Amino acid sequence: MEKADYCVHLNRDEHETFARLLPRKGHALIYPAIPAARPSRGGDRILTVASGHFPNFLGIKWLLEEVLPLAPCVPIDIVGDVDVAVQTRDRSLFDAHRELFRGRVPQIESAYERAACVLLPTLEGYGLSIRTAEALSSGAPIIATPLAFRGMDVGAQMLRNVTLAADAPSFAAALRAAHARIEDGADIPDSSASDTRRFFDTVFGFDAYVDALSEISAKMLTA
Repeated sequence: MEKADYCVHLNRDEHETFARLLPRKGHALIYPAIPAARPSRGGDRILTVASGHFPNFLGIKWLLEEVLPLAPCVPIDIVGDVDVAVQTRDRSLFDAHRELFRGRVPQIESAYERAACVLLPTLEGYGLSIRTAEALSSGAPIIATPLAFRGMDVGAQMLRNVTLAADAPSFAAALRAAHARIEDGADIPDSSASDTRRFFDTVFGFDAYVDALSEISAKMLTA
């Protein structure tokens, strides 16, 4: 990287690390442009999306074993091929919660469209979470562990439709509250104008990506 004219980093941790290791280089934090999910239409589903990667398996296992027993009447949809991972690694856990797993769906956008709330039970992981960015783009309310926002230069606690929960009791309490709002038929705010959707457009939108690269190009041309 010492041969580079300019160093572009995709997450906050890499930016901080390489700015320290190569202090004489120009550095920029530019998040990748990520296709947006369809905006939530204020459905009645509580959704979590997970692939079969091991960190995702750990998060779903924690959600099922530690959180849901504290919110026993709350139905959730678990979308993605994490169902295969759970079957393989913990068959008894899968059998106990078989009805919650929806598996892969043809269009993940349609799942976000029906979401009244999105869960991000992240316990492990490195770099930037594309799953978190997708959830932000839906504009739906989010319940997340703090690690879900790893690599992002954002105070998630400042986003009004995000609830951060660092442990199972607080995650379950937020989950029960979300379910109560659905049951009460509470008005759903416009997802396209939510804090998370605006943040997504500002940080992960294609126009933001192009503008950031153009700014770097201008700096290099005038250097």
